[in-house]
Amino acid sequence: DSDGAKFEQGHKELGELRGFISDNASGDTEPDPWWIVNEELCIVSEDKIYEKVDKPIPSRHVKQADGHKKWIREKIALLKSNAIVETVFISNSKFIEESSVVYADEIWYLNREEFVDWARKGIDGVRKLRNTFIEEGNLEWRFDAEKVFMELGVTPLDFLELLRKNKLSKLQTN
Repeated sequence: DSDGAKFEQGHKELGELRGFISDNASGDTEPDPWWIVNEELCIVSEDKIYEKVDKPIPSRHVKQADGHKKWIREKIALLKSNAIVETVFISNSKFIEESSVVYADEIWYLNREEFVDWARKGIDGVRKLRNTFIEEGNLEWRFDAEKVFMELGVTPLDFLELLRKNKLSKLQTN
């Protein structure tokens, strides 16, 4: 959705659909949806959908995202102390303010359209699997589910690979 609040809600629900522990904080500087894949991996996001796609990402939004990893480590007890916590900035903008770059080095960037494409493939996989679901804990179905997600390229590792393609700090300044 082009509405930021609806986009965040969909992002959170996608995590739940995929079987992750998924949540979204409501405070101004708190993270947008985060997905806890397991006790060793958390993906936390800052979702910003701007009215104009050529609007450069402002430093206040980058600074906000820069604090998400610390917030997750302090507030989420489910994670091991050495868990990987990756921060991703998901936006329709492909530009960043020059003054923002200094705060963006530890943050990954994912364009909204790439995220939506990945999400659609994952939802298609869930639809396909739903038709064959027998009962909770069925190992054969779980192996089939793993195979479907691997074939579609929508596993958690595939998502990490996708988001790790671009550092936010490497976006074009404008």
